[in-house]
Amino acid sequence: PGAPGSVRVTPSGPTSITVEWETPSTGGNVEYYVIYYQPENEPAMSVEVSPSDIPSTIRDLLPDTQYTIWIVAFSTEGMGERSPALTVVTQEEAPDVPGAPGSVRVTPSGPTSITVEWETPSTGGNVEYYVIYYQPENEPAMSVEVSPSDIPYT
Repeated sequence: PGAPGSVRVTPSGPTSITVEWETPSTGGNVEYYVIYYQPENEPAMSVEVSPSDIPSTIRDLLPDTQYTIWIVAFSTEGMGERSPALTVVTQEEAPDVPGAPGSVRVTPSGPTSITVEWETPSTGGNVEYYVIYYQPENEPAMSVEVSPSDIPYT
């Protein structure tokens, strides 16, 4: 077969790329396609795809990495022409966002103060700071930033 046409590559997440193309306009019936993907300065890898699996998503890639992609169609007569190569960069991974603090406790510590205490979140990334929101009765809401080293906070 001829080369697959109108190849389009789109990052679909930090570890995946979606590839779409048109059936070759020349040659025999396509039995399957092979999508080749090559990270920068690394050997090429490939995945076999059925004609019914267009568009196709390549998974388990590295985040924020440049890949060169090309496709070859195969028929009973053999290997077809290679499509033009395209370059795409996978998305960056989102930073780990901390989970919710646990076991929050509020106790009076004086006539005009309270002490707030809590457990560090058990999931997510490192906590840089906490924000305590509070609202005195009939007053607007207020907040204060608290360093992890300042727990408990009064």
